[in-house]
Amino acid sequence: MREYRYVLAASDGTSCDFARREQFPSQCFDLPDLLAAGWQPVRETPMGQGTWLVDGQPTNYALVLVVLAKKSSSPKLQDRKNNTKSVIPD
Repeated sequence: MREYRYVLAASDGTSCDFARREQFPSQCFDLPDLLAAGWQPVRETPMGQGTWLVDGQPTNYALVLVVLAKKSSSPKLQDRKNNTKSVIPD
């Protein structure tokens, strides 16, 4: 089973995970935490330059899709894997 998340990454090093339920703080660094937890980047889409300045410099943004492949813990899937037919000689 795969789990997907979208992260907004900025050229100033900040990144915000869209799975958050609360408002994004001004300085958050979610992408390095997700990568350290085993998430893998799949696609990056440039979103252009922001309309505000960070430290006097314009900020560019990208939308990053990350994926986490998880081992299935579903009992039905485990049963399917364990119930493979085997031939036992008589």
